[in-house]
Order: sequence, then C-alpha cells, then structure tokens
Amino acid sequence: MGGMAPLFCVIFCYISCLFSFLFYVYLAWVLGHVYVVSLVVLILITFQVVHDFRPGWAWLLDESIKNTKKVRKKFEKS
Repeated sequence: MGGMAPLFCVIFCYISCLFSFLFYVYLAWVLGHVYVVSLVVLILITFQVVHDFRPGWAWLLDESIKNTKKVRKKFEKS
C-alpha cells in the first residue's frame, strides 16, 4: 500500500495539472475570441461613425469657408 500512494499522487497531480492547463487554454481561447470580436466591433463602429459624420464635417467646413468669404467681402466693401 505504501508503494501505491506516491504513484496515485503523481497521477492525480498530473491529471489536475493537465485539467488546469486545459482550462487556462480554453479560458485564453474564449477571452482571445472575445477580445478579437470586441476589437472588430469597435473598429466597425468607429468606421461607421466616421462615415456618418464625414458629410457633416464637410458641410461644416464648407459653411465656415462661405462665412469667411462673406466676412471678407463685407470688410472689403467697408
């Protein structure tokens, strides 16, 4: 019986280490996929927001250029 206990302990430790390693690999895989998916979603949202606001910024820039030209004309007349 004394000879079986160390062997059982080694097998148990090996199995528990293997399961903990597999658990950490699985956890890293899940978290990695969550990280990648969230990164892709964030990039898509950013591009969508930039695409949506680009015409607005262009309009704002055009308006500011028009207003600058109007102000210049008023100063040139006076």
